[in-house]
Amino acid sequence: MLINCDLGEKTGEDPGLFNCIDLANIACGFHAGDALTMEKTVIACLAAGVKIGAHPGYLDPAGFGRRDLEVPPATLRAQILYQIGALEALVRSHAGRLHHVKFHGALYHRLAGDPDLARLILEAVKAFDPTLTILAPPDSAMSRSAGDLGLKVLEEIFADRAYHRDGTLVARGLEGAVLGLEAIEDRLKKIKAQSRIDTIEGEAIDVAAGTLCLHADTPGASRIAGRIRRLL
Repeated sequence: MLINCDLGEKTGEDPGLFNCIDLANIACGFHAGDALTMEKTVIACLAAGVKIGAHPGYLDPAGFGRRDLEVPPATLRAQILYQIGALEALVRSHAGRLHHVKFHGALYHRLAGDPDLARLILEAVKAFDPTLTILAPPDSAMSRSAGDLGLKVLEEIFADRAYHRDGTLVARGLEGAVLGLEAIEDRLKKIKAQSRIDTIEGEAIDVAAGTLCLHADTPGASRIAGRIRRLL
């Protein structure tokens, strides 16, 4: 299972984090980050051999892209292409290649449950570069739409976030929404042994994913990433 991490969000990532992950999802300036932060993160990824992906989101720096905004579909499509294109320019300028796209925050969750919008946005991604891989929740509208369009799909689960029984994430404002190291270790052990994860309701759900996500702004992210790497 590959480890992916959201980066470039000006959270002061520990340089050691880059040696523990396989995929980086770099913020493209709309919810967080800026051009120089993007470039520095690209350089660090290339030096560590980490595959680079775009992490586009809603134009919502005040809400860190975690508010579900009503954006006209045509506008959103253009904004997504704008963000991916900006990151690709920086990657190519350093002789790298863009590998994947992972949508951020509220947009990620909107596309996971809205098949019409997911198809519109993913058609735009395919028109931009049909070789890009899409990171998506398992068995979601986003995952299915990407597959229908012939895009590569890497389904993911979150290492450091609590889940509901329906497979959605517990809202960050609720107690227990973000897991600590001990809970993350317990989750990984259960995944390895049973391919299941526990939910906040006390039930377990089946998971079949190819990548595990860790947020760089989770306290102790570098240490957690190292521990995840050893466990996997």
